[in-house]
Amino acid sequence: PIIHRVVGCDLSEHSQGNAAGIGLADFITRRFFDKIDFPSTYTNCISCIFPERGKLPIVMESDEDAIAAALATCRASSRANPRVIRIHDTLHLEEMYVSKAVLDEIQDDPNIIIS
Repeated sequence: PIIHRVVGCDLSEHSQGNAAGIGLADFITRRFFDKIDFPSTYTNCISCIFPERGKLPIVMESDEDAIAAALATCRASSRANPRVIRIHDTLHLEEMYVSKAVLDEIQDDPNIIIS
C-alpha cells in the first residue's frame, strides 16, 4: 500500500519505553513522547544500524491533533475521502479499524473478515 502519513498515539507498556522505529512516524502525541526511554531507543537503533529509525516526528498534544495534522498534510484528494487504518500495535495486526474509503476497497476480499 501507499502510505502518506503515520501517526503514533501511544507507546505500548510491553515496549518498556523502547520506541525504536519512531522515525517512521510523521506525528506522535505528547503521551507517546513522554513514555520514550531515549537511551534504550537510541541503543536499539544504533545497534540495528538504522539511526534514522530513532529520529523524532512532530509532537502534537492529543490524538485528535495528531490525526488532524496528518490528514491536513495529505493531498487534497485524499482529505475528501481519507483512507485511514487504525491498528492497536504493530504486533497485533489481526484486527483493525478502517475508514469507509478502505472498507469500500476490501469488502469483497475473501481473505478479510469484516465484523
